[in-house]
Amino acid sequence: MSEHANDGTGYETRDVRASAILKFTIYLFLVTILVLFLMRLLFVGFARHEAGRQPPAPIMRTEAGKEAPLPRLQVSPTQDVTELKRSEAKVLSSYDWVDEPAGIARVPIEDAMEIALRKGYPVRGAPPAAAGASTK
Repeated sequence: MSEHANDGTGYETRDVRASAILKFTIYLFLVTILVLFLMRLLFVGFARHEAGRQPPAPIMRTEAGKEAPLPRLQVSPTQDVTELKRSEAKVLSSYDWVDEPAGIARVPIEDAMEIALRKGYPVRGAPPAAAGASTK
């Protein structure tokens, strides 16, 4: 017997049919397009249904000379921020009494830093000697 004996088993002698692969690819493409189209219709239908359930949008702009309805939370935010910064700068750069009977006053930041440098900062004392340590 020969080394390469074939017991009736073999291999495929014909090639794969290209027409079957082409048909499958075309069908797959058509089904994909159909599913995309149906999903778009479904989305539009859901959007219309939900739009019908929503209350109308509130009126955001008012007529000239007419104020918005209450509550008016913030009419001009940029002007409010500018005013806030101006008031903070005034507080930080002016002298005023915080508690006059107790003698507590507000001092501008620059002056407070100079006073702190002149007086110096409190320094901690030396740590206490350990109880068991002997000093010689």
